[in-house]
Amino acid sequence: MSESPKKIAVLGLGMMGNTHIASWLQREDAQIVAVSDPNPKRLSGEVRAEGNIDLLSEGGFDLSKIRTYTDFSDAIIDPEVEAVDICLPTLFHVDAAKLCAAEKKPFLLEKPVARTSEGVREILKAAETQGVLGMPALCLRFWPEWSWLRDTIKQGTYGKVLAARFERIGACPGGRFYHNGELCGGALLDLHIHDTDFVLHCFGPPQAVTSFGYPRMSGEIDHVVTHYHYEDIPLVVAEGGWQPKNDLPFRMRYMVTFENATVEYDLNADPTLTLYREGHDPEPILVGEQNGYDLQIAEFMQSLKEGTEPPTATLASSLISATIAEAERASIAQGRRIEISS
Repeated sequence: MSESPKKIAVLGLGMMGNTHIASWLQREDAQIVAVSDPNPKRLSGEVRAEGNIDLLSEGGFDLSKIRTYTDFSDAIIDPEVEAVDICLPTLFHVDAAKLCAAEKKPFLLEKPVARTSEGVREILKAAETQGVLGMPALCLRFWPEWSWLRDTIKQGTYGKVLAARFERIGACPGGRFYHNGELCGGALLDLHIHDTDFVLHCFGPPQAVTSFGYPRMSGEIDHVVTHYHYEDIPLVVAEGGWQPKNDLPFRMRYMVTFENATVEYDLNADPTLTLYREGHDPEPILVGEQNGYDLQIAEFMQSLKEGTEPPTATLASSLISATIAEAERASIAQGRRIEISS
């Protein structure tokens, strides 16, 4: 006899909330029973943020058939809700996650996990104290081209890494939230954190960081270049930033040089992932068409069923990422290398 679907509440109907809903709707082991958003027009379906799918089109997701709340706390304490997907603005993450923990309800939490490392620490402590599964939604760790790179590094397929460079640049999403660095943390925290976290995922914590950058739209750091210092890797660099609204395509790229090969990923290229080896023609790498949103939700559900810590993304690792991001900000402010405390 199959288990009944896990009853899910999705908090926030912005772009990421819509994107997560699209993933939940593909699953037979989960059912969305509640959503929250402070905007009644989003709850009614009159307006919606952009997402990956037209959820409100015919045959899509009908909000009128589930419970809707303007206060996310009411959705969390809804007695029918068994697990929560938090896609709220960052400033609400700590309160929402701590309430989930207090209610003994597992939660998936969009990045950045919190505005500060102390906020991440509060969430981690609450989840551990209550024995509740809390998992950060770090979709990049799950994206096939990126998980392929991490596996290749860990397996030493092409020898040691000599250099790794990551780039993530796009237009600022705009709006009051993203133009207020006190709320969003600027591009350093909201955008560049993906690459800081992936550097951690591939290589472990760096000894130190040296960063350069400047504020622009938000008043916080909106363009950053960081050198992550490792004893055994000569060069690990990541650049991330927001541009004003313009026609520059979103750029997400990496290039990693191994002892015996170089691999390049470019979101806007065809193929997106290519291997270069001396004496060989360029080799396209095919990794499948699954997306990171679907895969991270699959891991969350698997961890729920097995009662285990997620193998790919944990709150403990997000605490380290947040600490590194704060060191990057300090490096820019102080104009010097900042050591990463153990």
